[in-house]
Parts: sequence; C-alpha cells; structure tokens
Amino acid sequence: MPNLITAARLGLLPFFAVAAWRGDRTAAISLLTVIALSDVVDGWLARRFFLATPLGAFLDPLADKLCQLTALVVLGAHWSSTVTRIPPWLVGLVLTRDVMLAYGALRMLRTGRTLEVKPRWSGKLSTLLVFGVIFGSLLNMGRTAMLWASLATVPFIVTAAVQYTIDGRRQLRPR
Repeated sequence: MPNLITAARLGLLPFFAVAAWRGDRTAAISLLTVIALSDVVDGWLARRFFLATPLGAFLDPLADKLCQLTALVVLGAHWSSTVTRIPPWLVGLVLTRDVMLAYGALRMLRTGRTLEVKPRWSGKLSTLLVFGVIFGSLLNMGRTAMLWASLATVPFIVTAAVQYTIDGRRQLRPR
C-alpha cells in the first residue's frame, strides 16, 4: 500500500508542474499539499504496519527529490505575476547537491556494497525549508521575502550535503 501511494505521488507531479507553470495557484497548492500529505501517510503506514520494503526505501526518497526538483525548476524558470519566482541560484544549489549525492550513491553501488542512508536532521530540515520556499512561491510571497527565505535555507542545504557525503565516504572505506 505505501508503494502505491508513492507511485500515485509520482503520478501527480506532471499535473502539479502544469498547474504551477500556468500560474494556477489553487490547483498547484492543492496538488502539492496532496503530494506532501501522501508522503507523510505512506511513511506512517510503512512504519506502523511494518510494510517497509526495499522498493519503498528506494522509491520514497526518489519521489521526494523528484517532487522538490520539479517544483524548484518550474517555479525558478517561470515568470508570472501569480507566483514569486524562486531564485535560480537556489535551484542550482539544490540541483548540484542532489547530483553530487546521486553520483556518490552510484559510486557506492558500483563497489557492490549496500548503501545505507540514515536520515539526518539537516536533510529533514533542508527538505522542510525548501518546501517552505516552494509554498511561499506559490503563495506569491514577494521578491524580498523570497530572497530571505532562500538565504535561510542555504546553511541547511550545505550541511545536509556535507553530512551525507561524510556518511557515504565512511561507507566507501575499505573494511
């Protein structure tokens, strides 16, 4: 069941992207809220009823990243009076972090070892703050508020990247 919810979340992404691009804030906010709540529900179901699977452990964070990156790219590239544009440098920073971490994960998998990703407070807070920026964009918070909100996320994005990189390097060390 949690994997089906995750799949549904992925299926909603194109509809969210179209709504956000068109400046249909009501639809975009509604879809993003459903996507976010479904993430909470599938995680709760997996833990509460012991339904966690290796597929779910892979798909859930992938869905989170795809949702975050889709929203950032659409709202960072879009010029509209109905939403506040996310600064391109923030989109670039998050994209760079995620590409760097994906490269590390692929490198780990090439060694034949099992990648163990432990959730970090900085990663969770980074995700929460980035989604705050995304919702702020959709709520048309204004350029100055957007700048300050974006700047406030940077230390957490960087800290998460450093912590996950250190974790990955520890796992790559010869045993």
